Amino acid sequence: MSVDLPRLLLVHGWGGSARSWDPVRQVMSWGPGSAAIDLPGHAGAAGTPTVPGAVASVLAALESDGPAVLVGHSLGGQVTALAHVARPDLVAAEVVIDPAYGHPDGDRAALEEWARAIEKAPLATVEAFVDGAFGPSTPAEVRAAVRDDLRRCDPAAFVMYLRSEYLDLDAMGLESASTAVLARRSRPTLAVYSTATAAAFERRAGGADILVRPGHGHYLHLEDPVRFAADLRTWLDTTDPTA
Repeated sequence: MSVDLPRLLLVHGWGGSARSWDPVRQVMSWGPGSAAIDLPGHAGAAGTPTVPGAVASVLAALESDGPAVLVGHSLGGQVTALAHVARPDLVAAEVVIDPAYGHPDGDRAALEEWARAIEKAPLATVEAFVDGAFGPSTPAEVRAAVRDDLRRCDPAAFVMYLRSEYLDLDAMGLESASTAVLARRSRPTLAVYSTATAAAFERRAGGADILVRPGHGHYLHLEDPVRFAADLRTWLDTTDPTA
């Protein structure tokens, strides 16, 4: 890896926190060059708990500390994509992990129903989703840490993020809106998916290198952090985001 490689800025998913990246950072040989952020509404972080609020937090971190390779998981992948197209001058490269975009436009009604369920029982509804998102090899300690992060999240933030991801007028999560946003990416991008089905949208959108890691769940970077860190390093070594 180039000694001039910019730092990494790690952006967690829905209901997560900066500390969720600890298993990955511990196996990164360039760990001191990485930072993780708590998005608004998570782990007590200030700010508006919506996608635009999260993008503002990421851009503020980049403006403060300088350009970085953005790495986003799930909701974090949507946030990094929007930060990427808003300020490519601050983004050396982008890596998304099972990002929260590209859902079929026809999913809107189901997402509205899900949002109403979350409003009635925030934590229980999101915990049920997370339990279904774990892969069979997700370590017990990772499951416990993810659930603990959910309990540290502002309950109102769950539905506010969901609506701003998929249902608000400016949301990018559905396929037609996602396609328009991703077409504006200009920095090198790697998309890592747990299934070929999920990766199919990214292939149609174009503009990203794609890795598919079947057999993993939604938290694939935490199920096998050594493999994820190796994938990331290999891609960065061959991409040269400092160019």
